[in-house]
Amino acid sequence: DKLYYSFSSFDQVRTGNVVAEGESYNRSNRNTGLEAEVRYVPSRNWTLMASVARLEIQRVKLNPTQTR
Repeated sequence: DKLYYSFSSFDQVRTGNVVAEGESYNRSNRNTGLEAEVRYVPSRNWTLMASVARLEIQRVKLNPTQTR
């Protein structure tokens, strides 16, 4: 028998370029969250696992930059 577990948290800002109707925009999102996973391995042939995640995504800004 083996039991594995992991927990993680994150707080990040991601920025991407979006093109819509000839306009170019920089769009930033702030992502925060928690994740947890538990895995139980009773034998070579069986694995039981459970995971949970809580995510929050917020748009930080949307600024026009230039026309392409």
